[in-house]
Amino acid sequence: MKKACVVLANAQQTMLRSLKALLEPEFEVVAMADNALSLVDAVESLQPELAVVDVSIHSRGDVNLARQLTDRFPDLRLIVLGDEDNEIARREVLSWGAAGYVPRQAVVAALAPAARAALQESGPSANPIKRGDGDPA
Repeated sequence: MKKACVVLANAQQTMLRSLKALLEPEFEVVAMADNALSLVDAVESLQPELAVVDVSIHSRGDVNLARQLTDRFPDLRLIVLGDEDNEIARREVLSWGAAGYVPRQAVVAALAPAARAALQESGPSANPIKRGDGDPA
């Protein structure tokens, strides 16, 4: 079975390597970007099924990056990683067009399940992480 292609985006190289290690047993990580421009270039050229984007990329000049990605690449499923583990943060990220939100403190347990759920959903704003404990809903 073909592995889904994933692009990762995080401002920290250490975190990019960690995210890659978490996902690679099940997914093919085709690019890692440390800024918004590299992320958009990678998504455009590689056309992955999924992008995992840390909010640190958004805060580097473009808070609407997630919305731009989902508008420009409608088939792309997007998971946003963030600092906060609360419903307000989740709703905001979903309003940007993301398929899911994973708090950084839950990334080890929740990222792969969130990625699987995002790729299985066909409609926009499928949120695989709904509860505060990081478990898929």
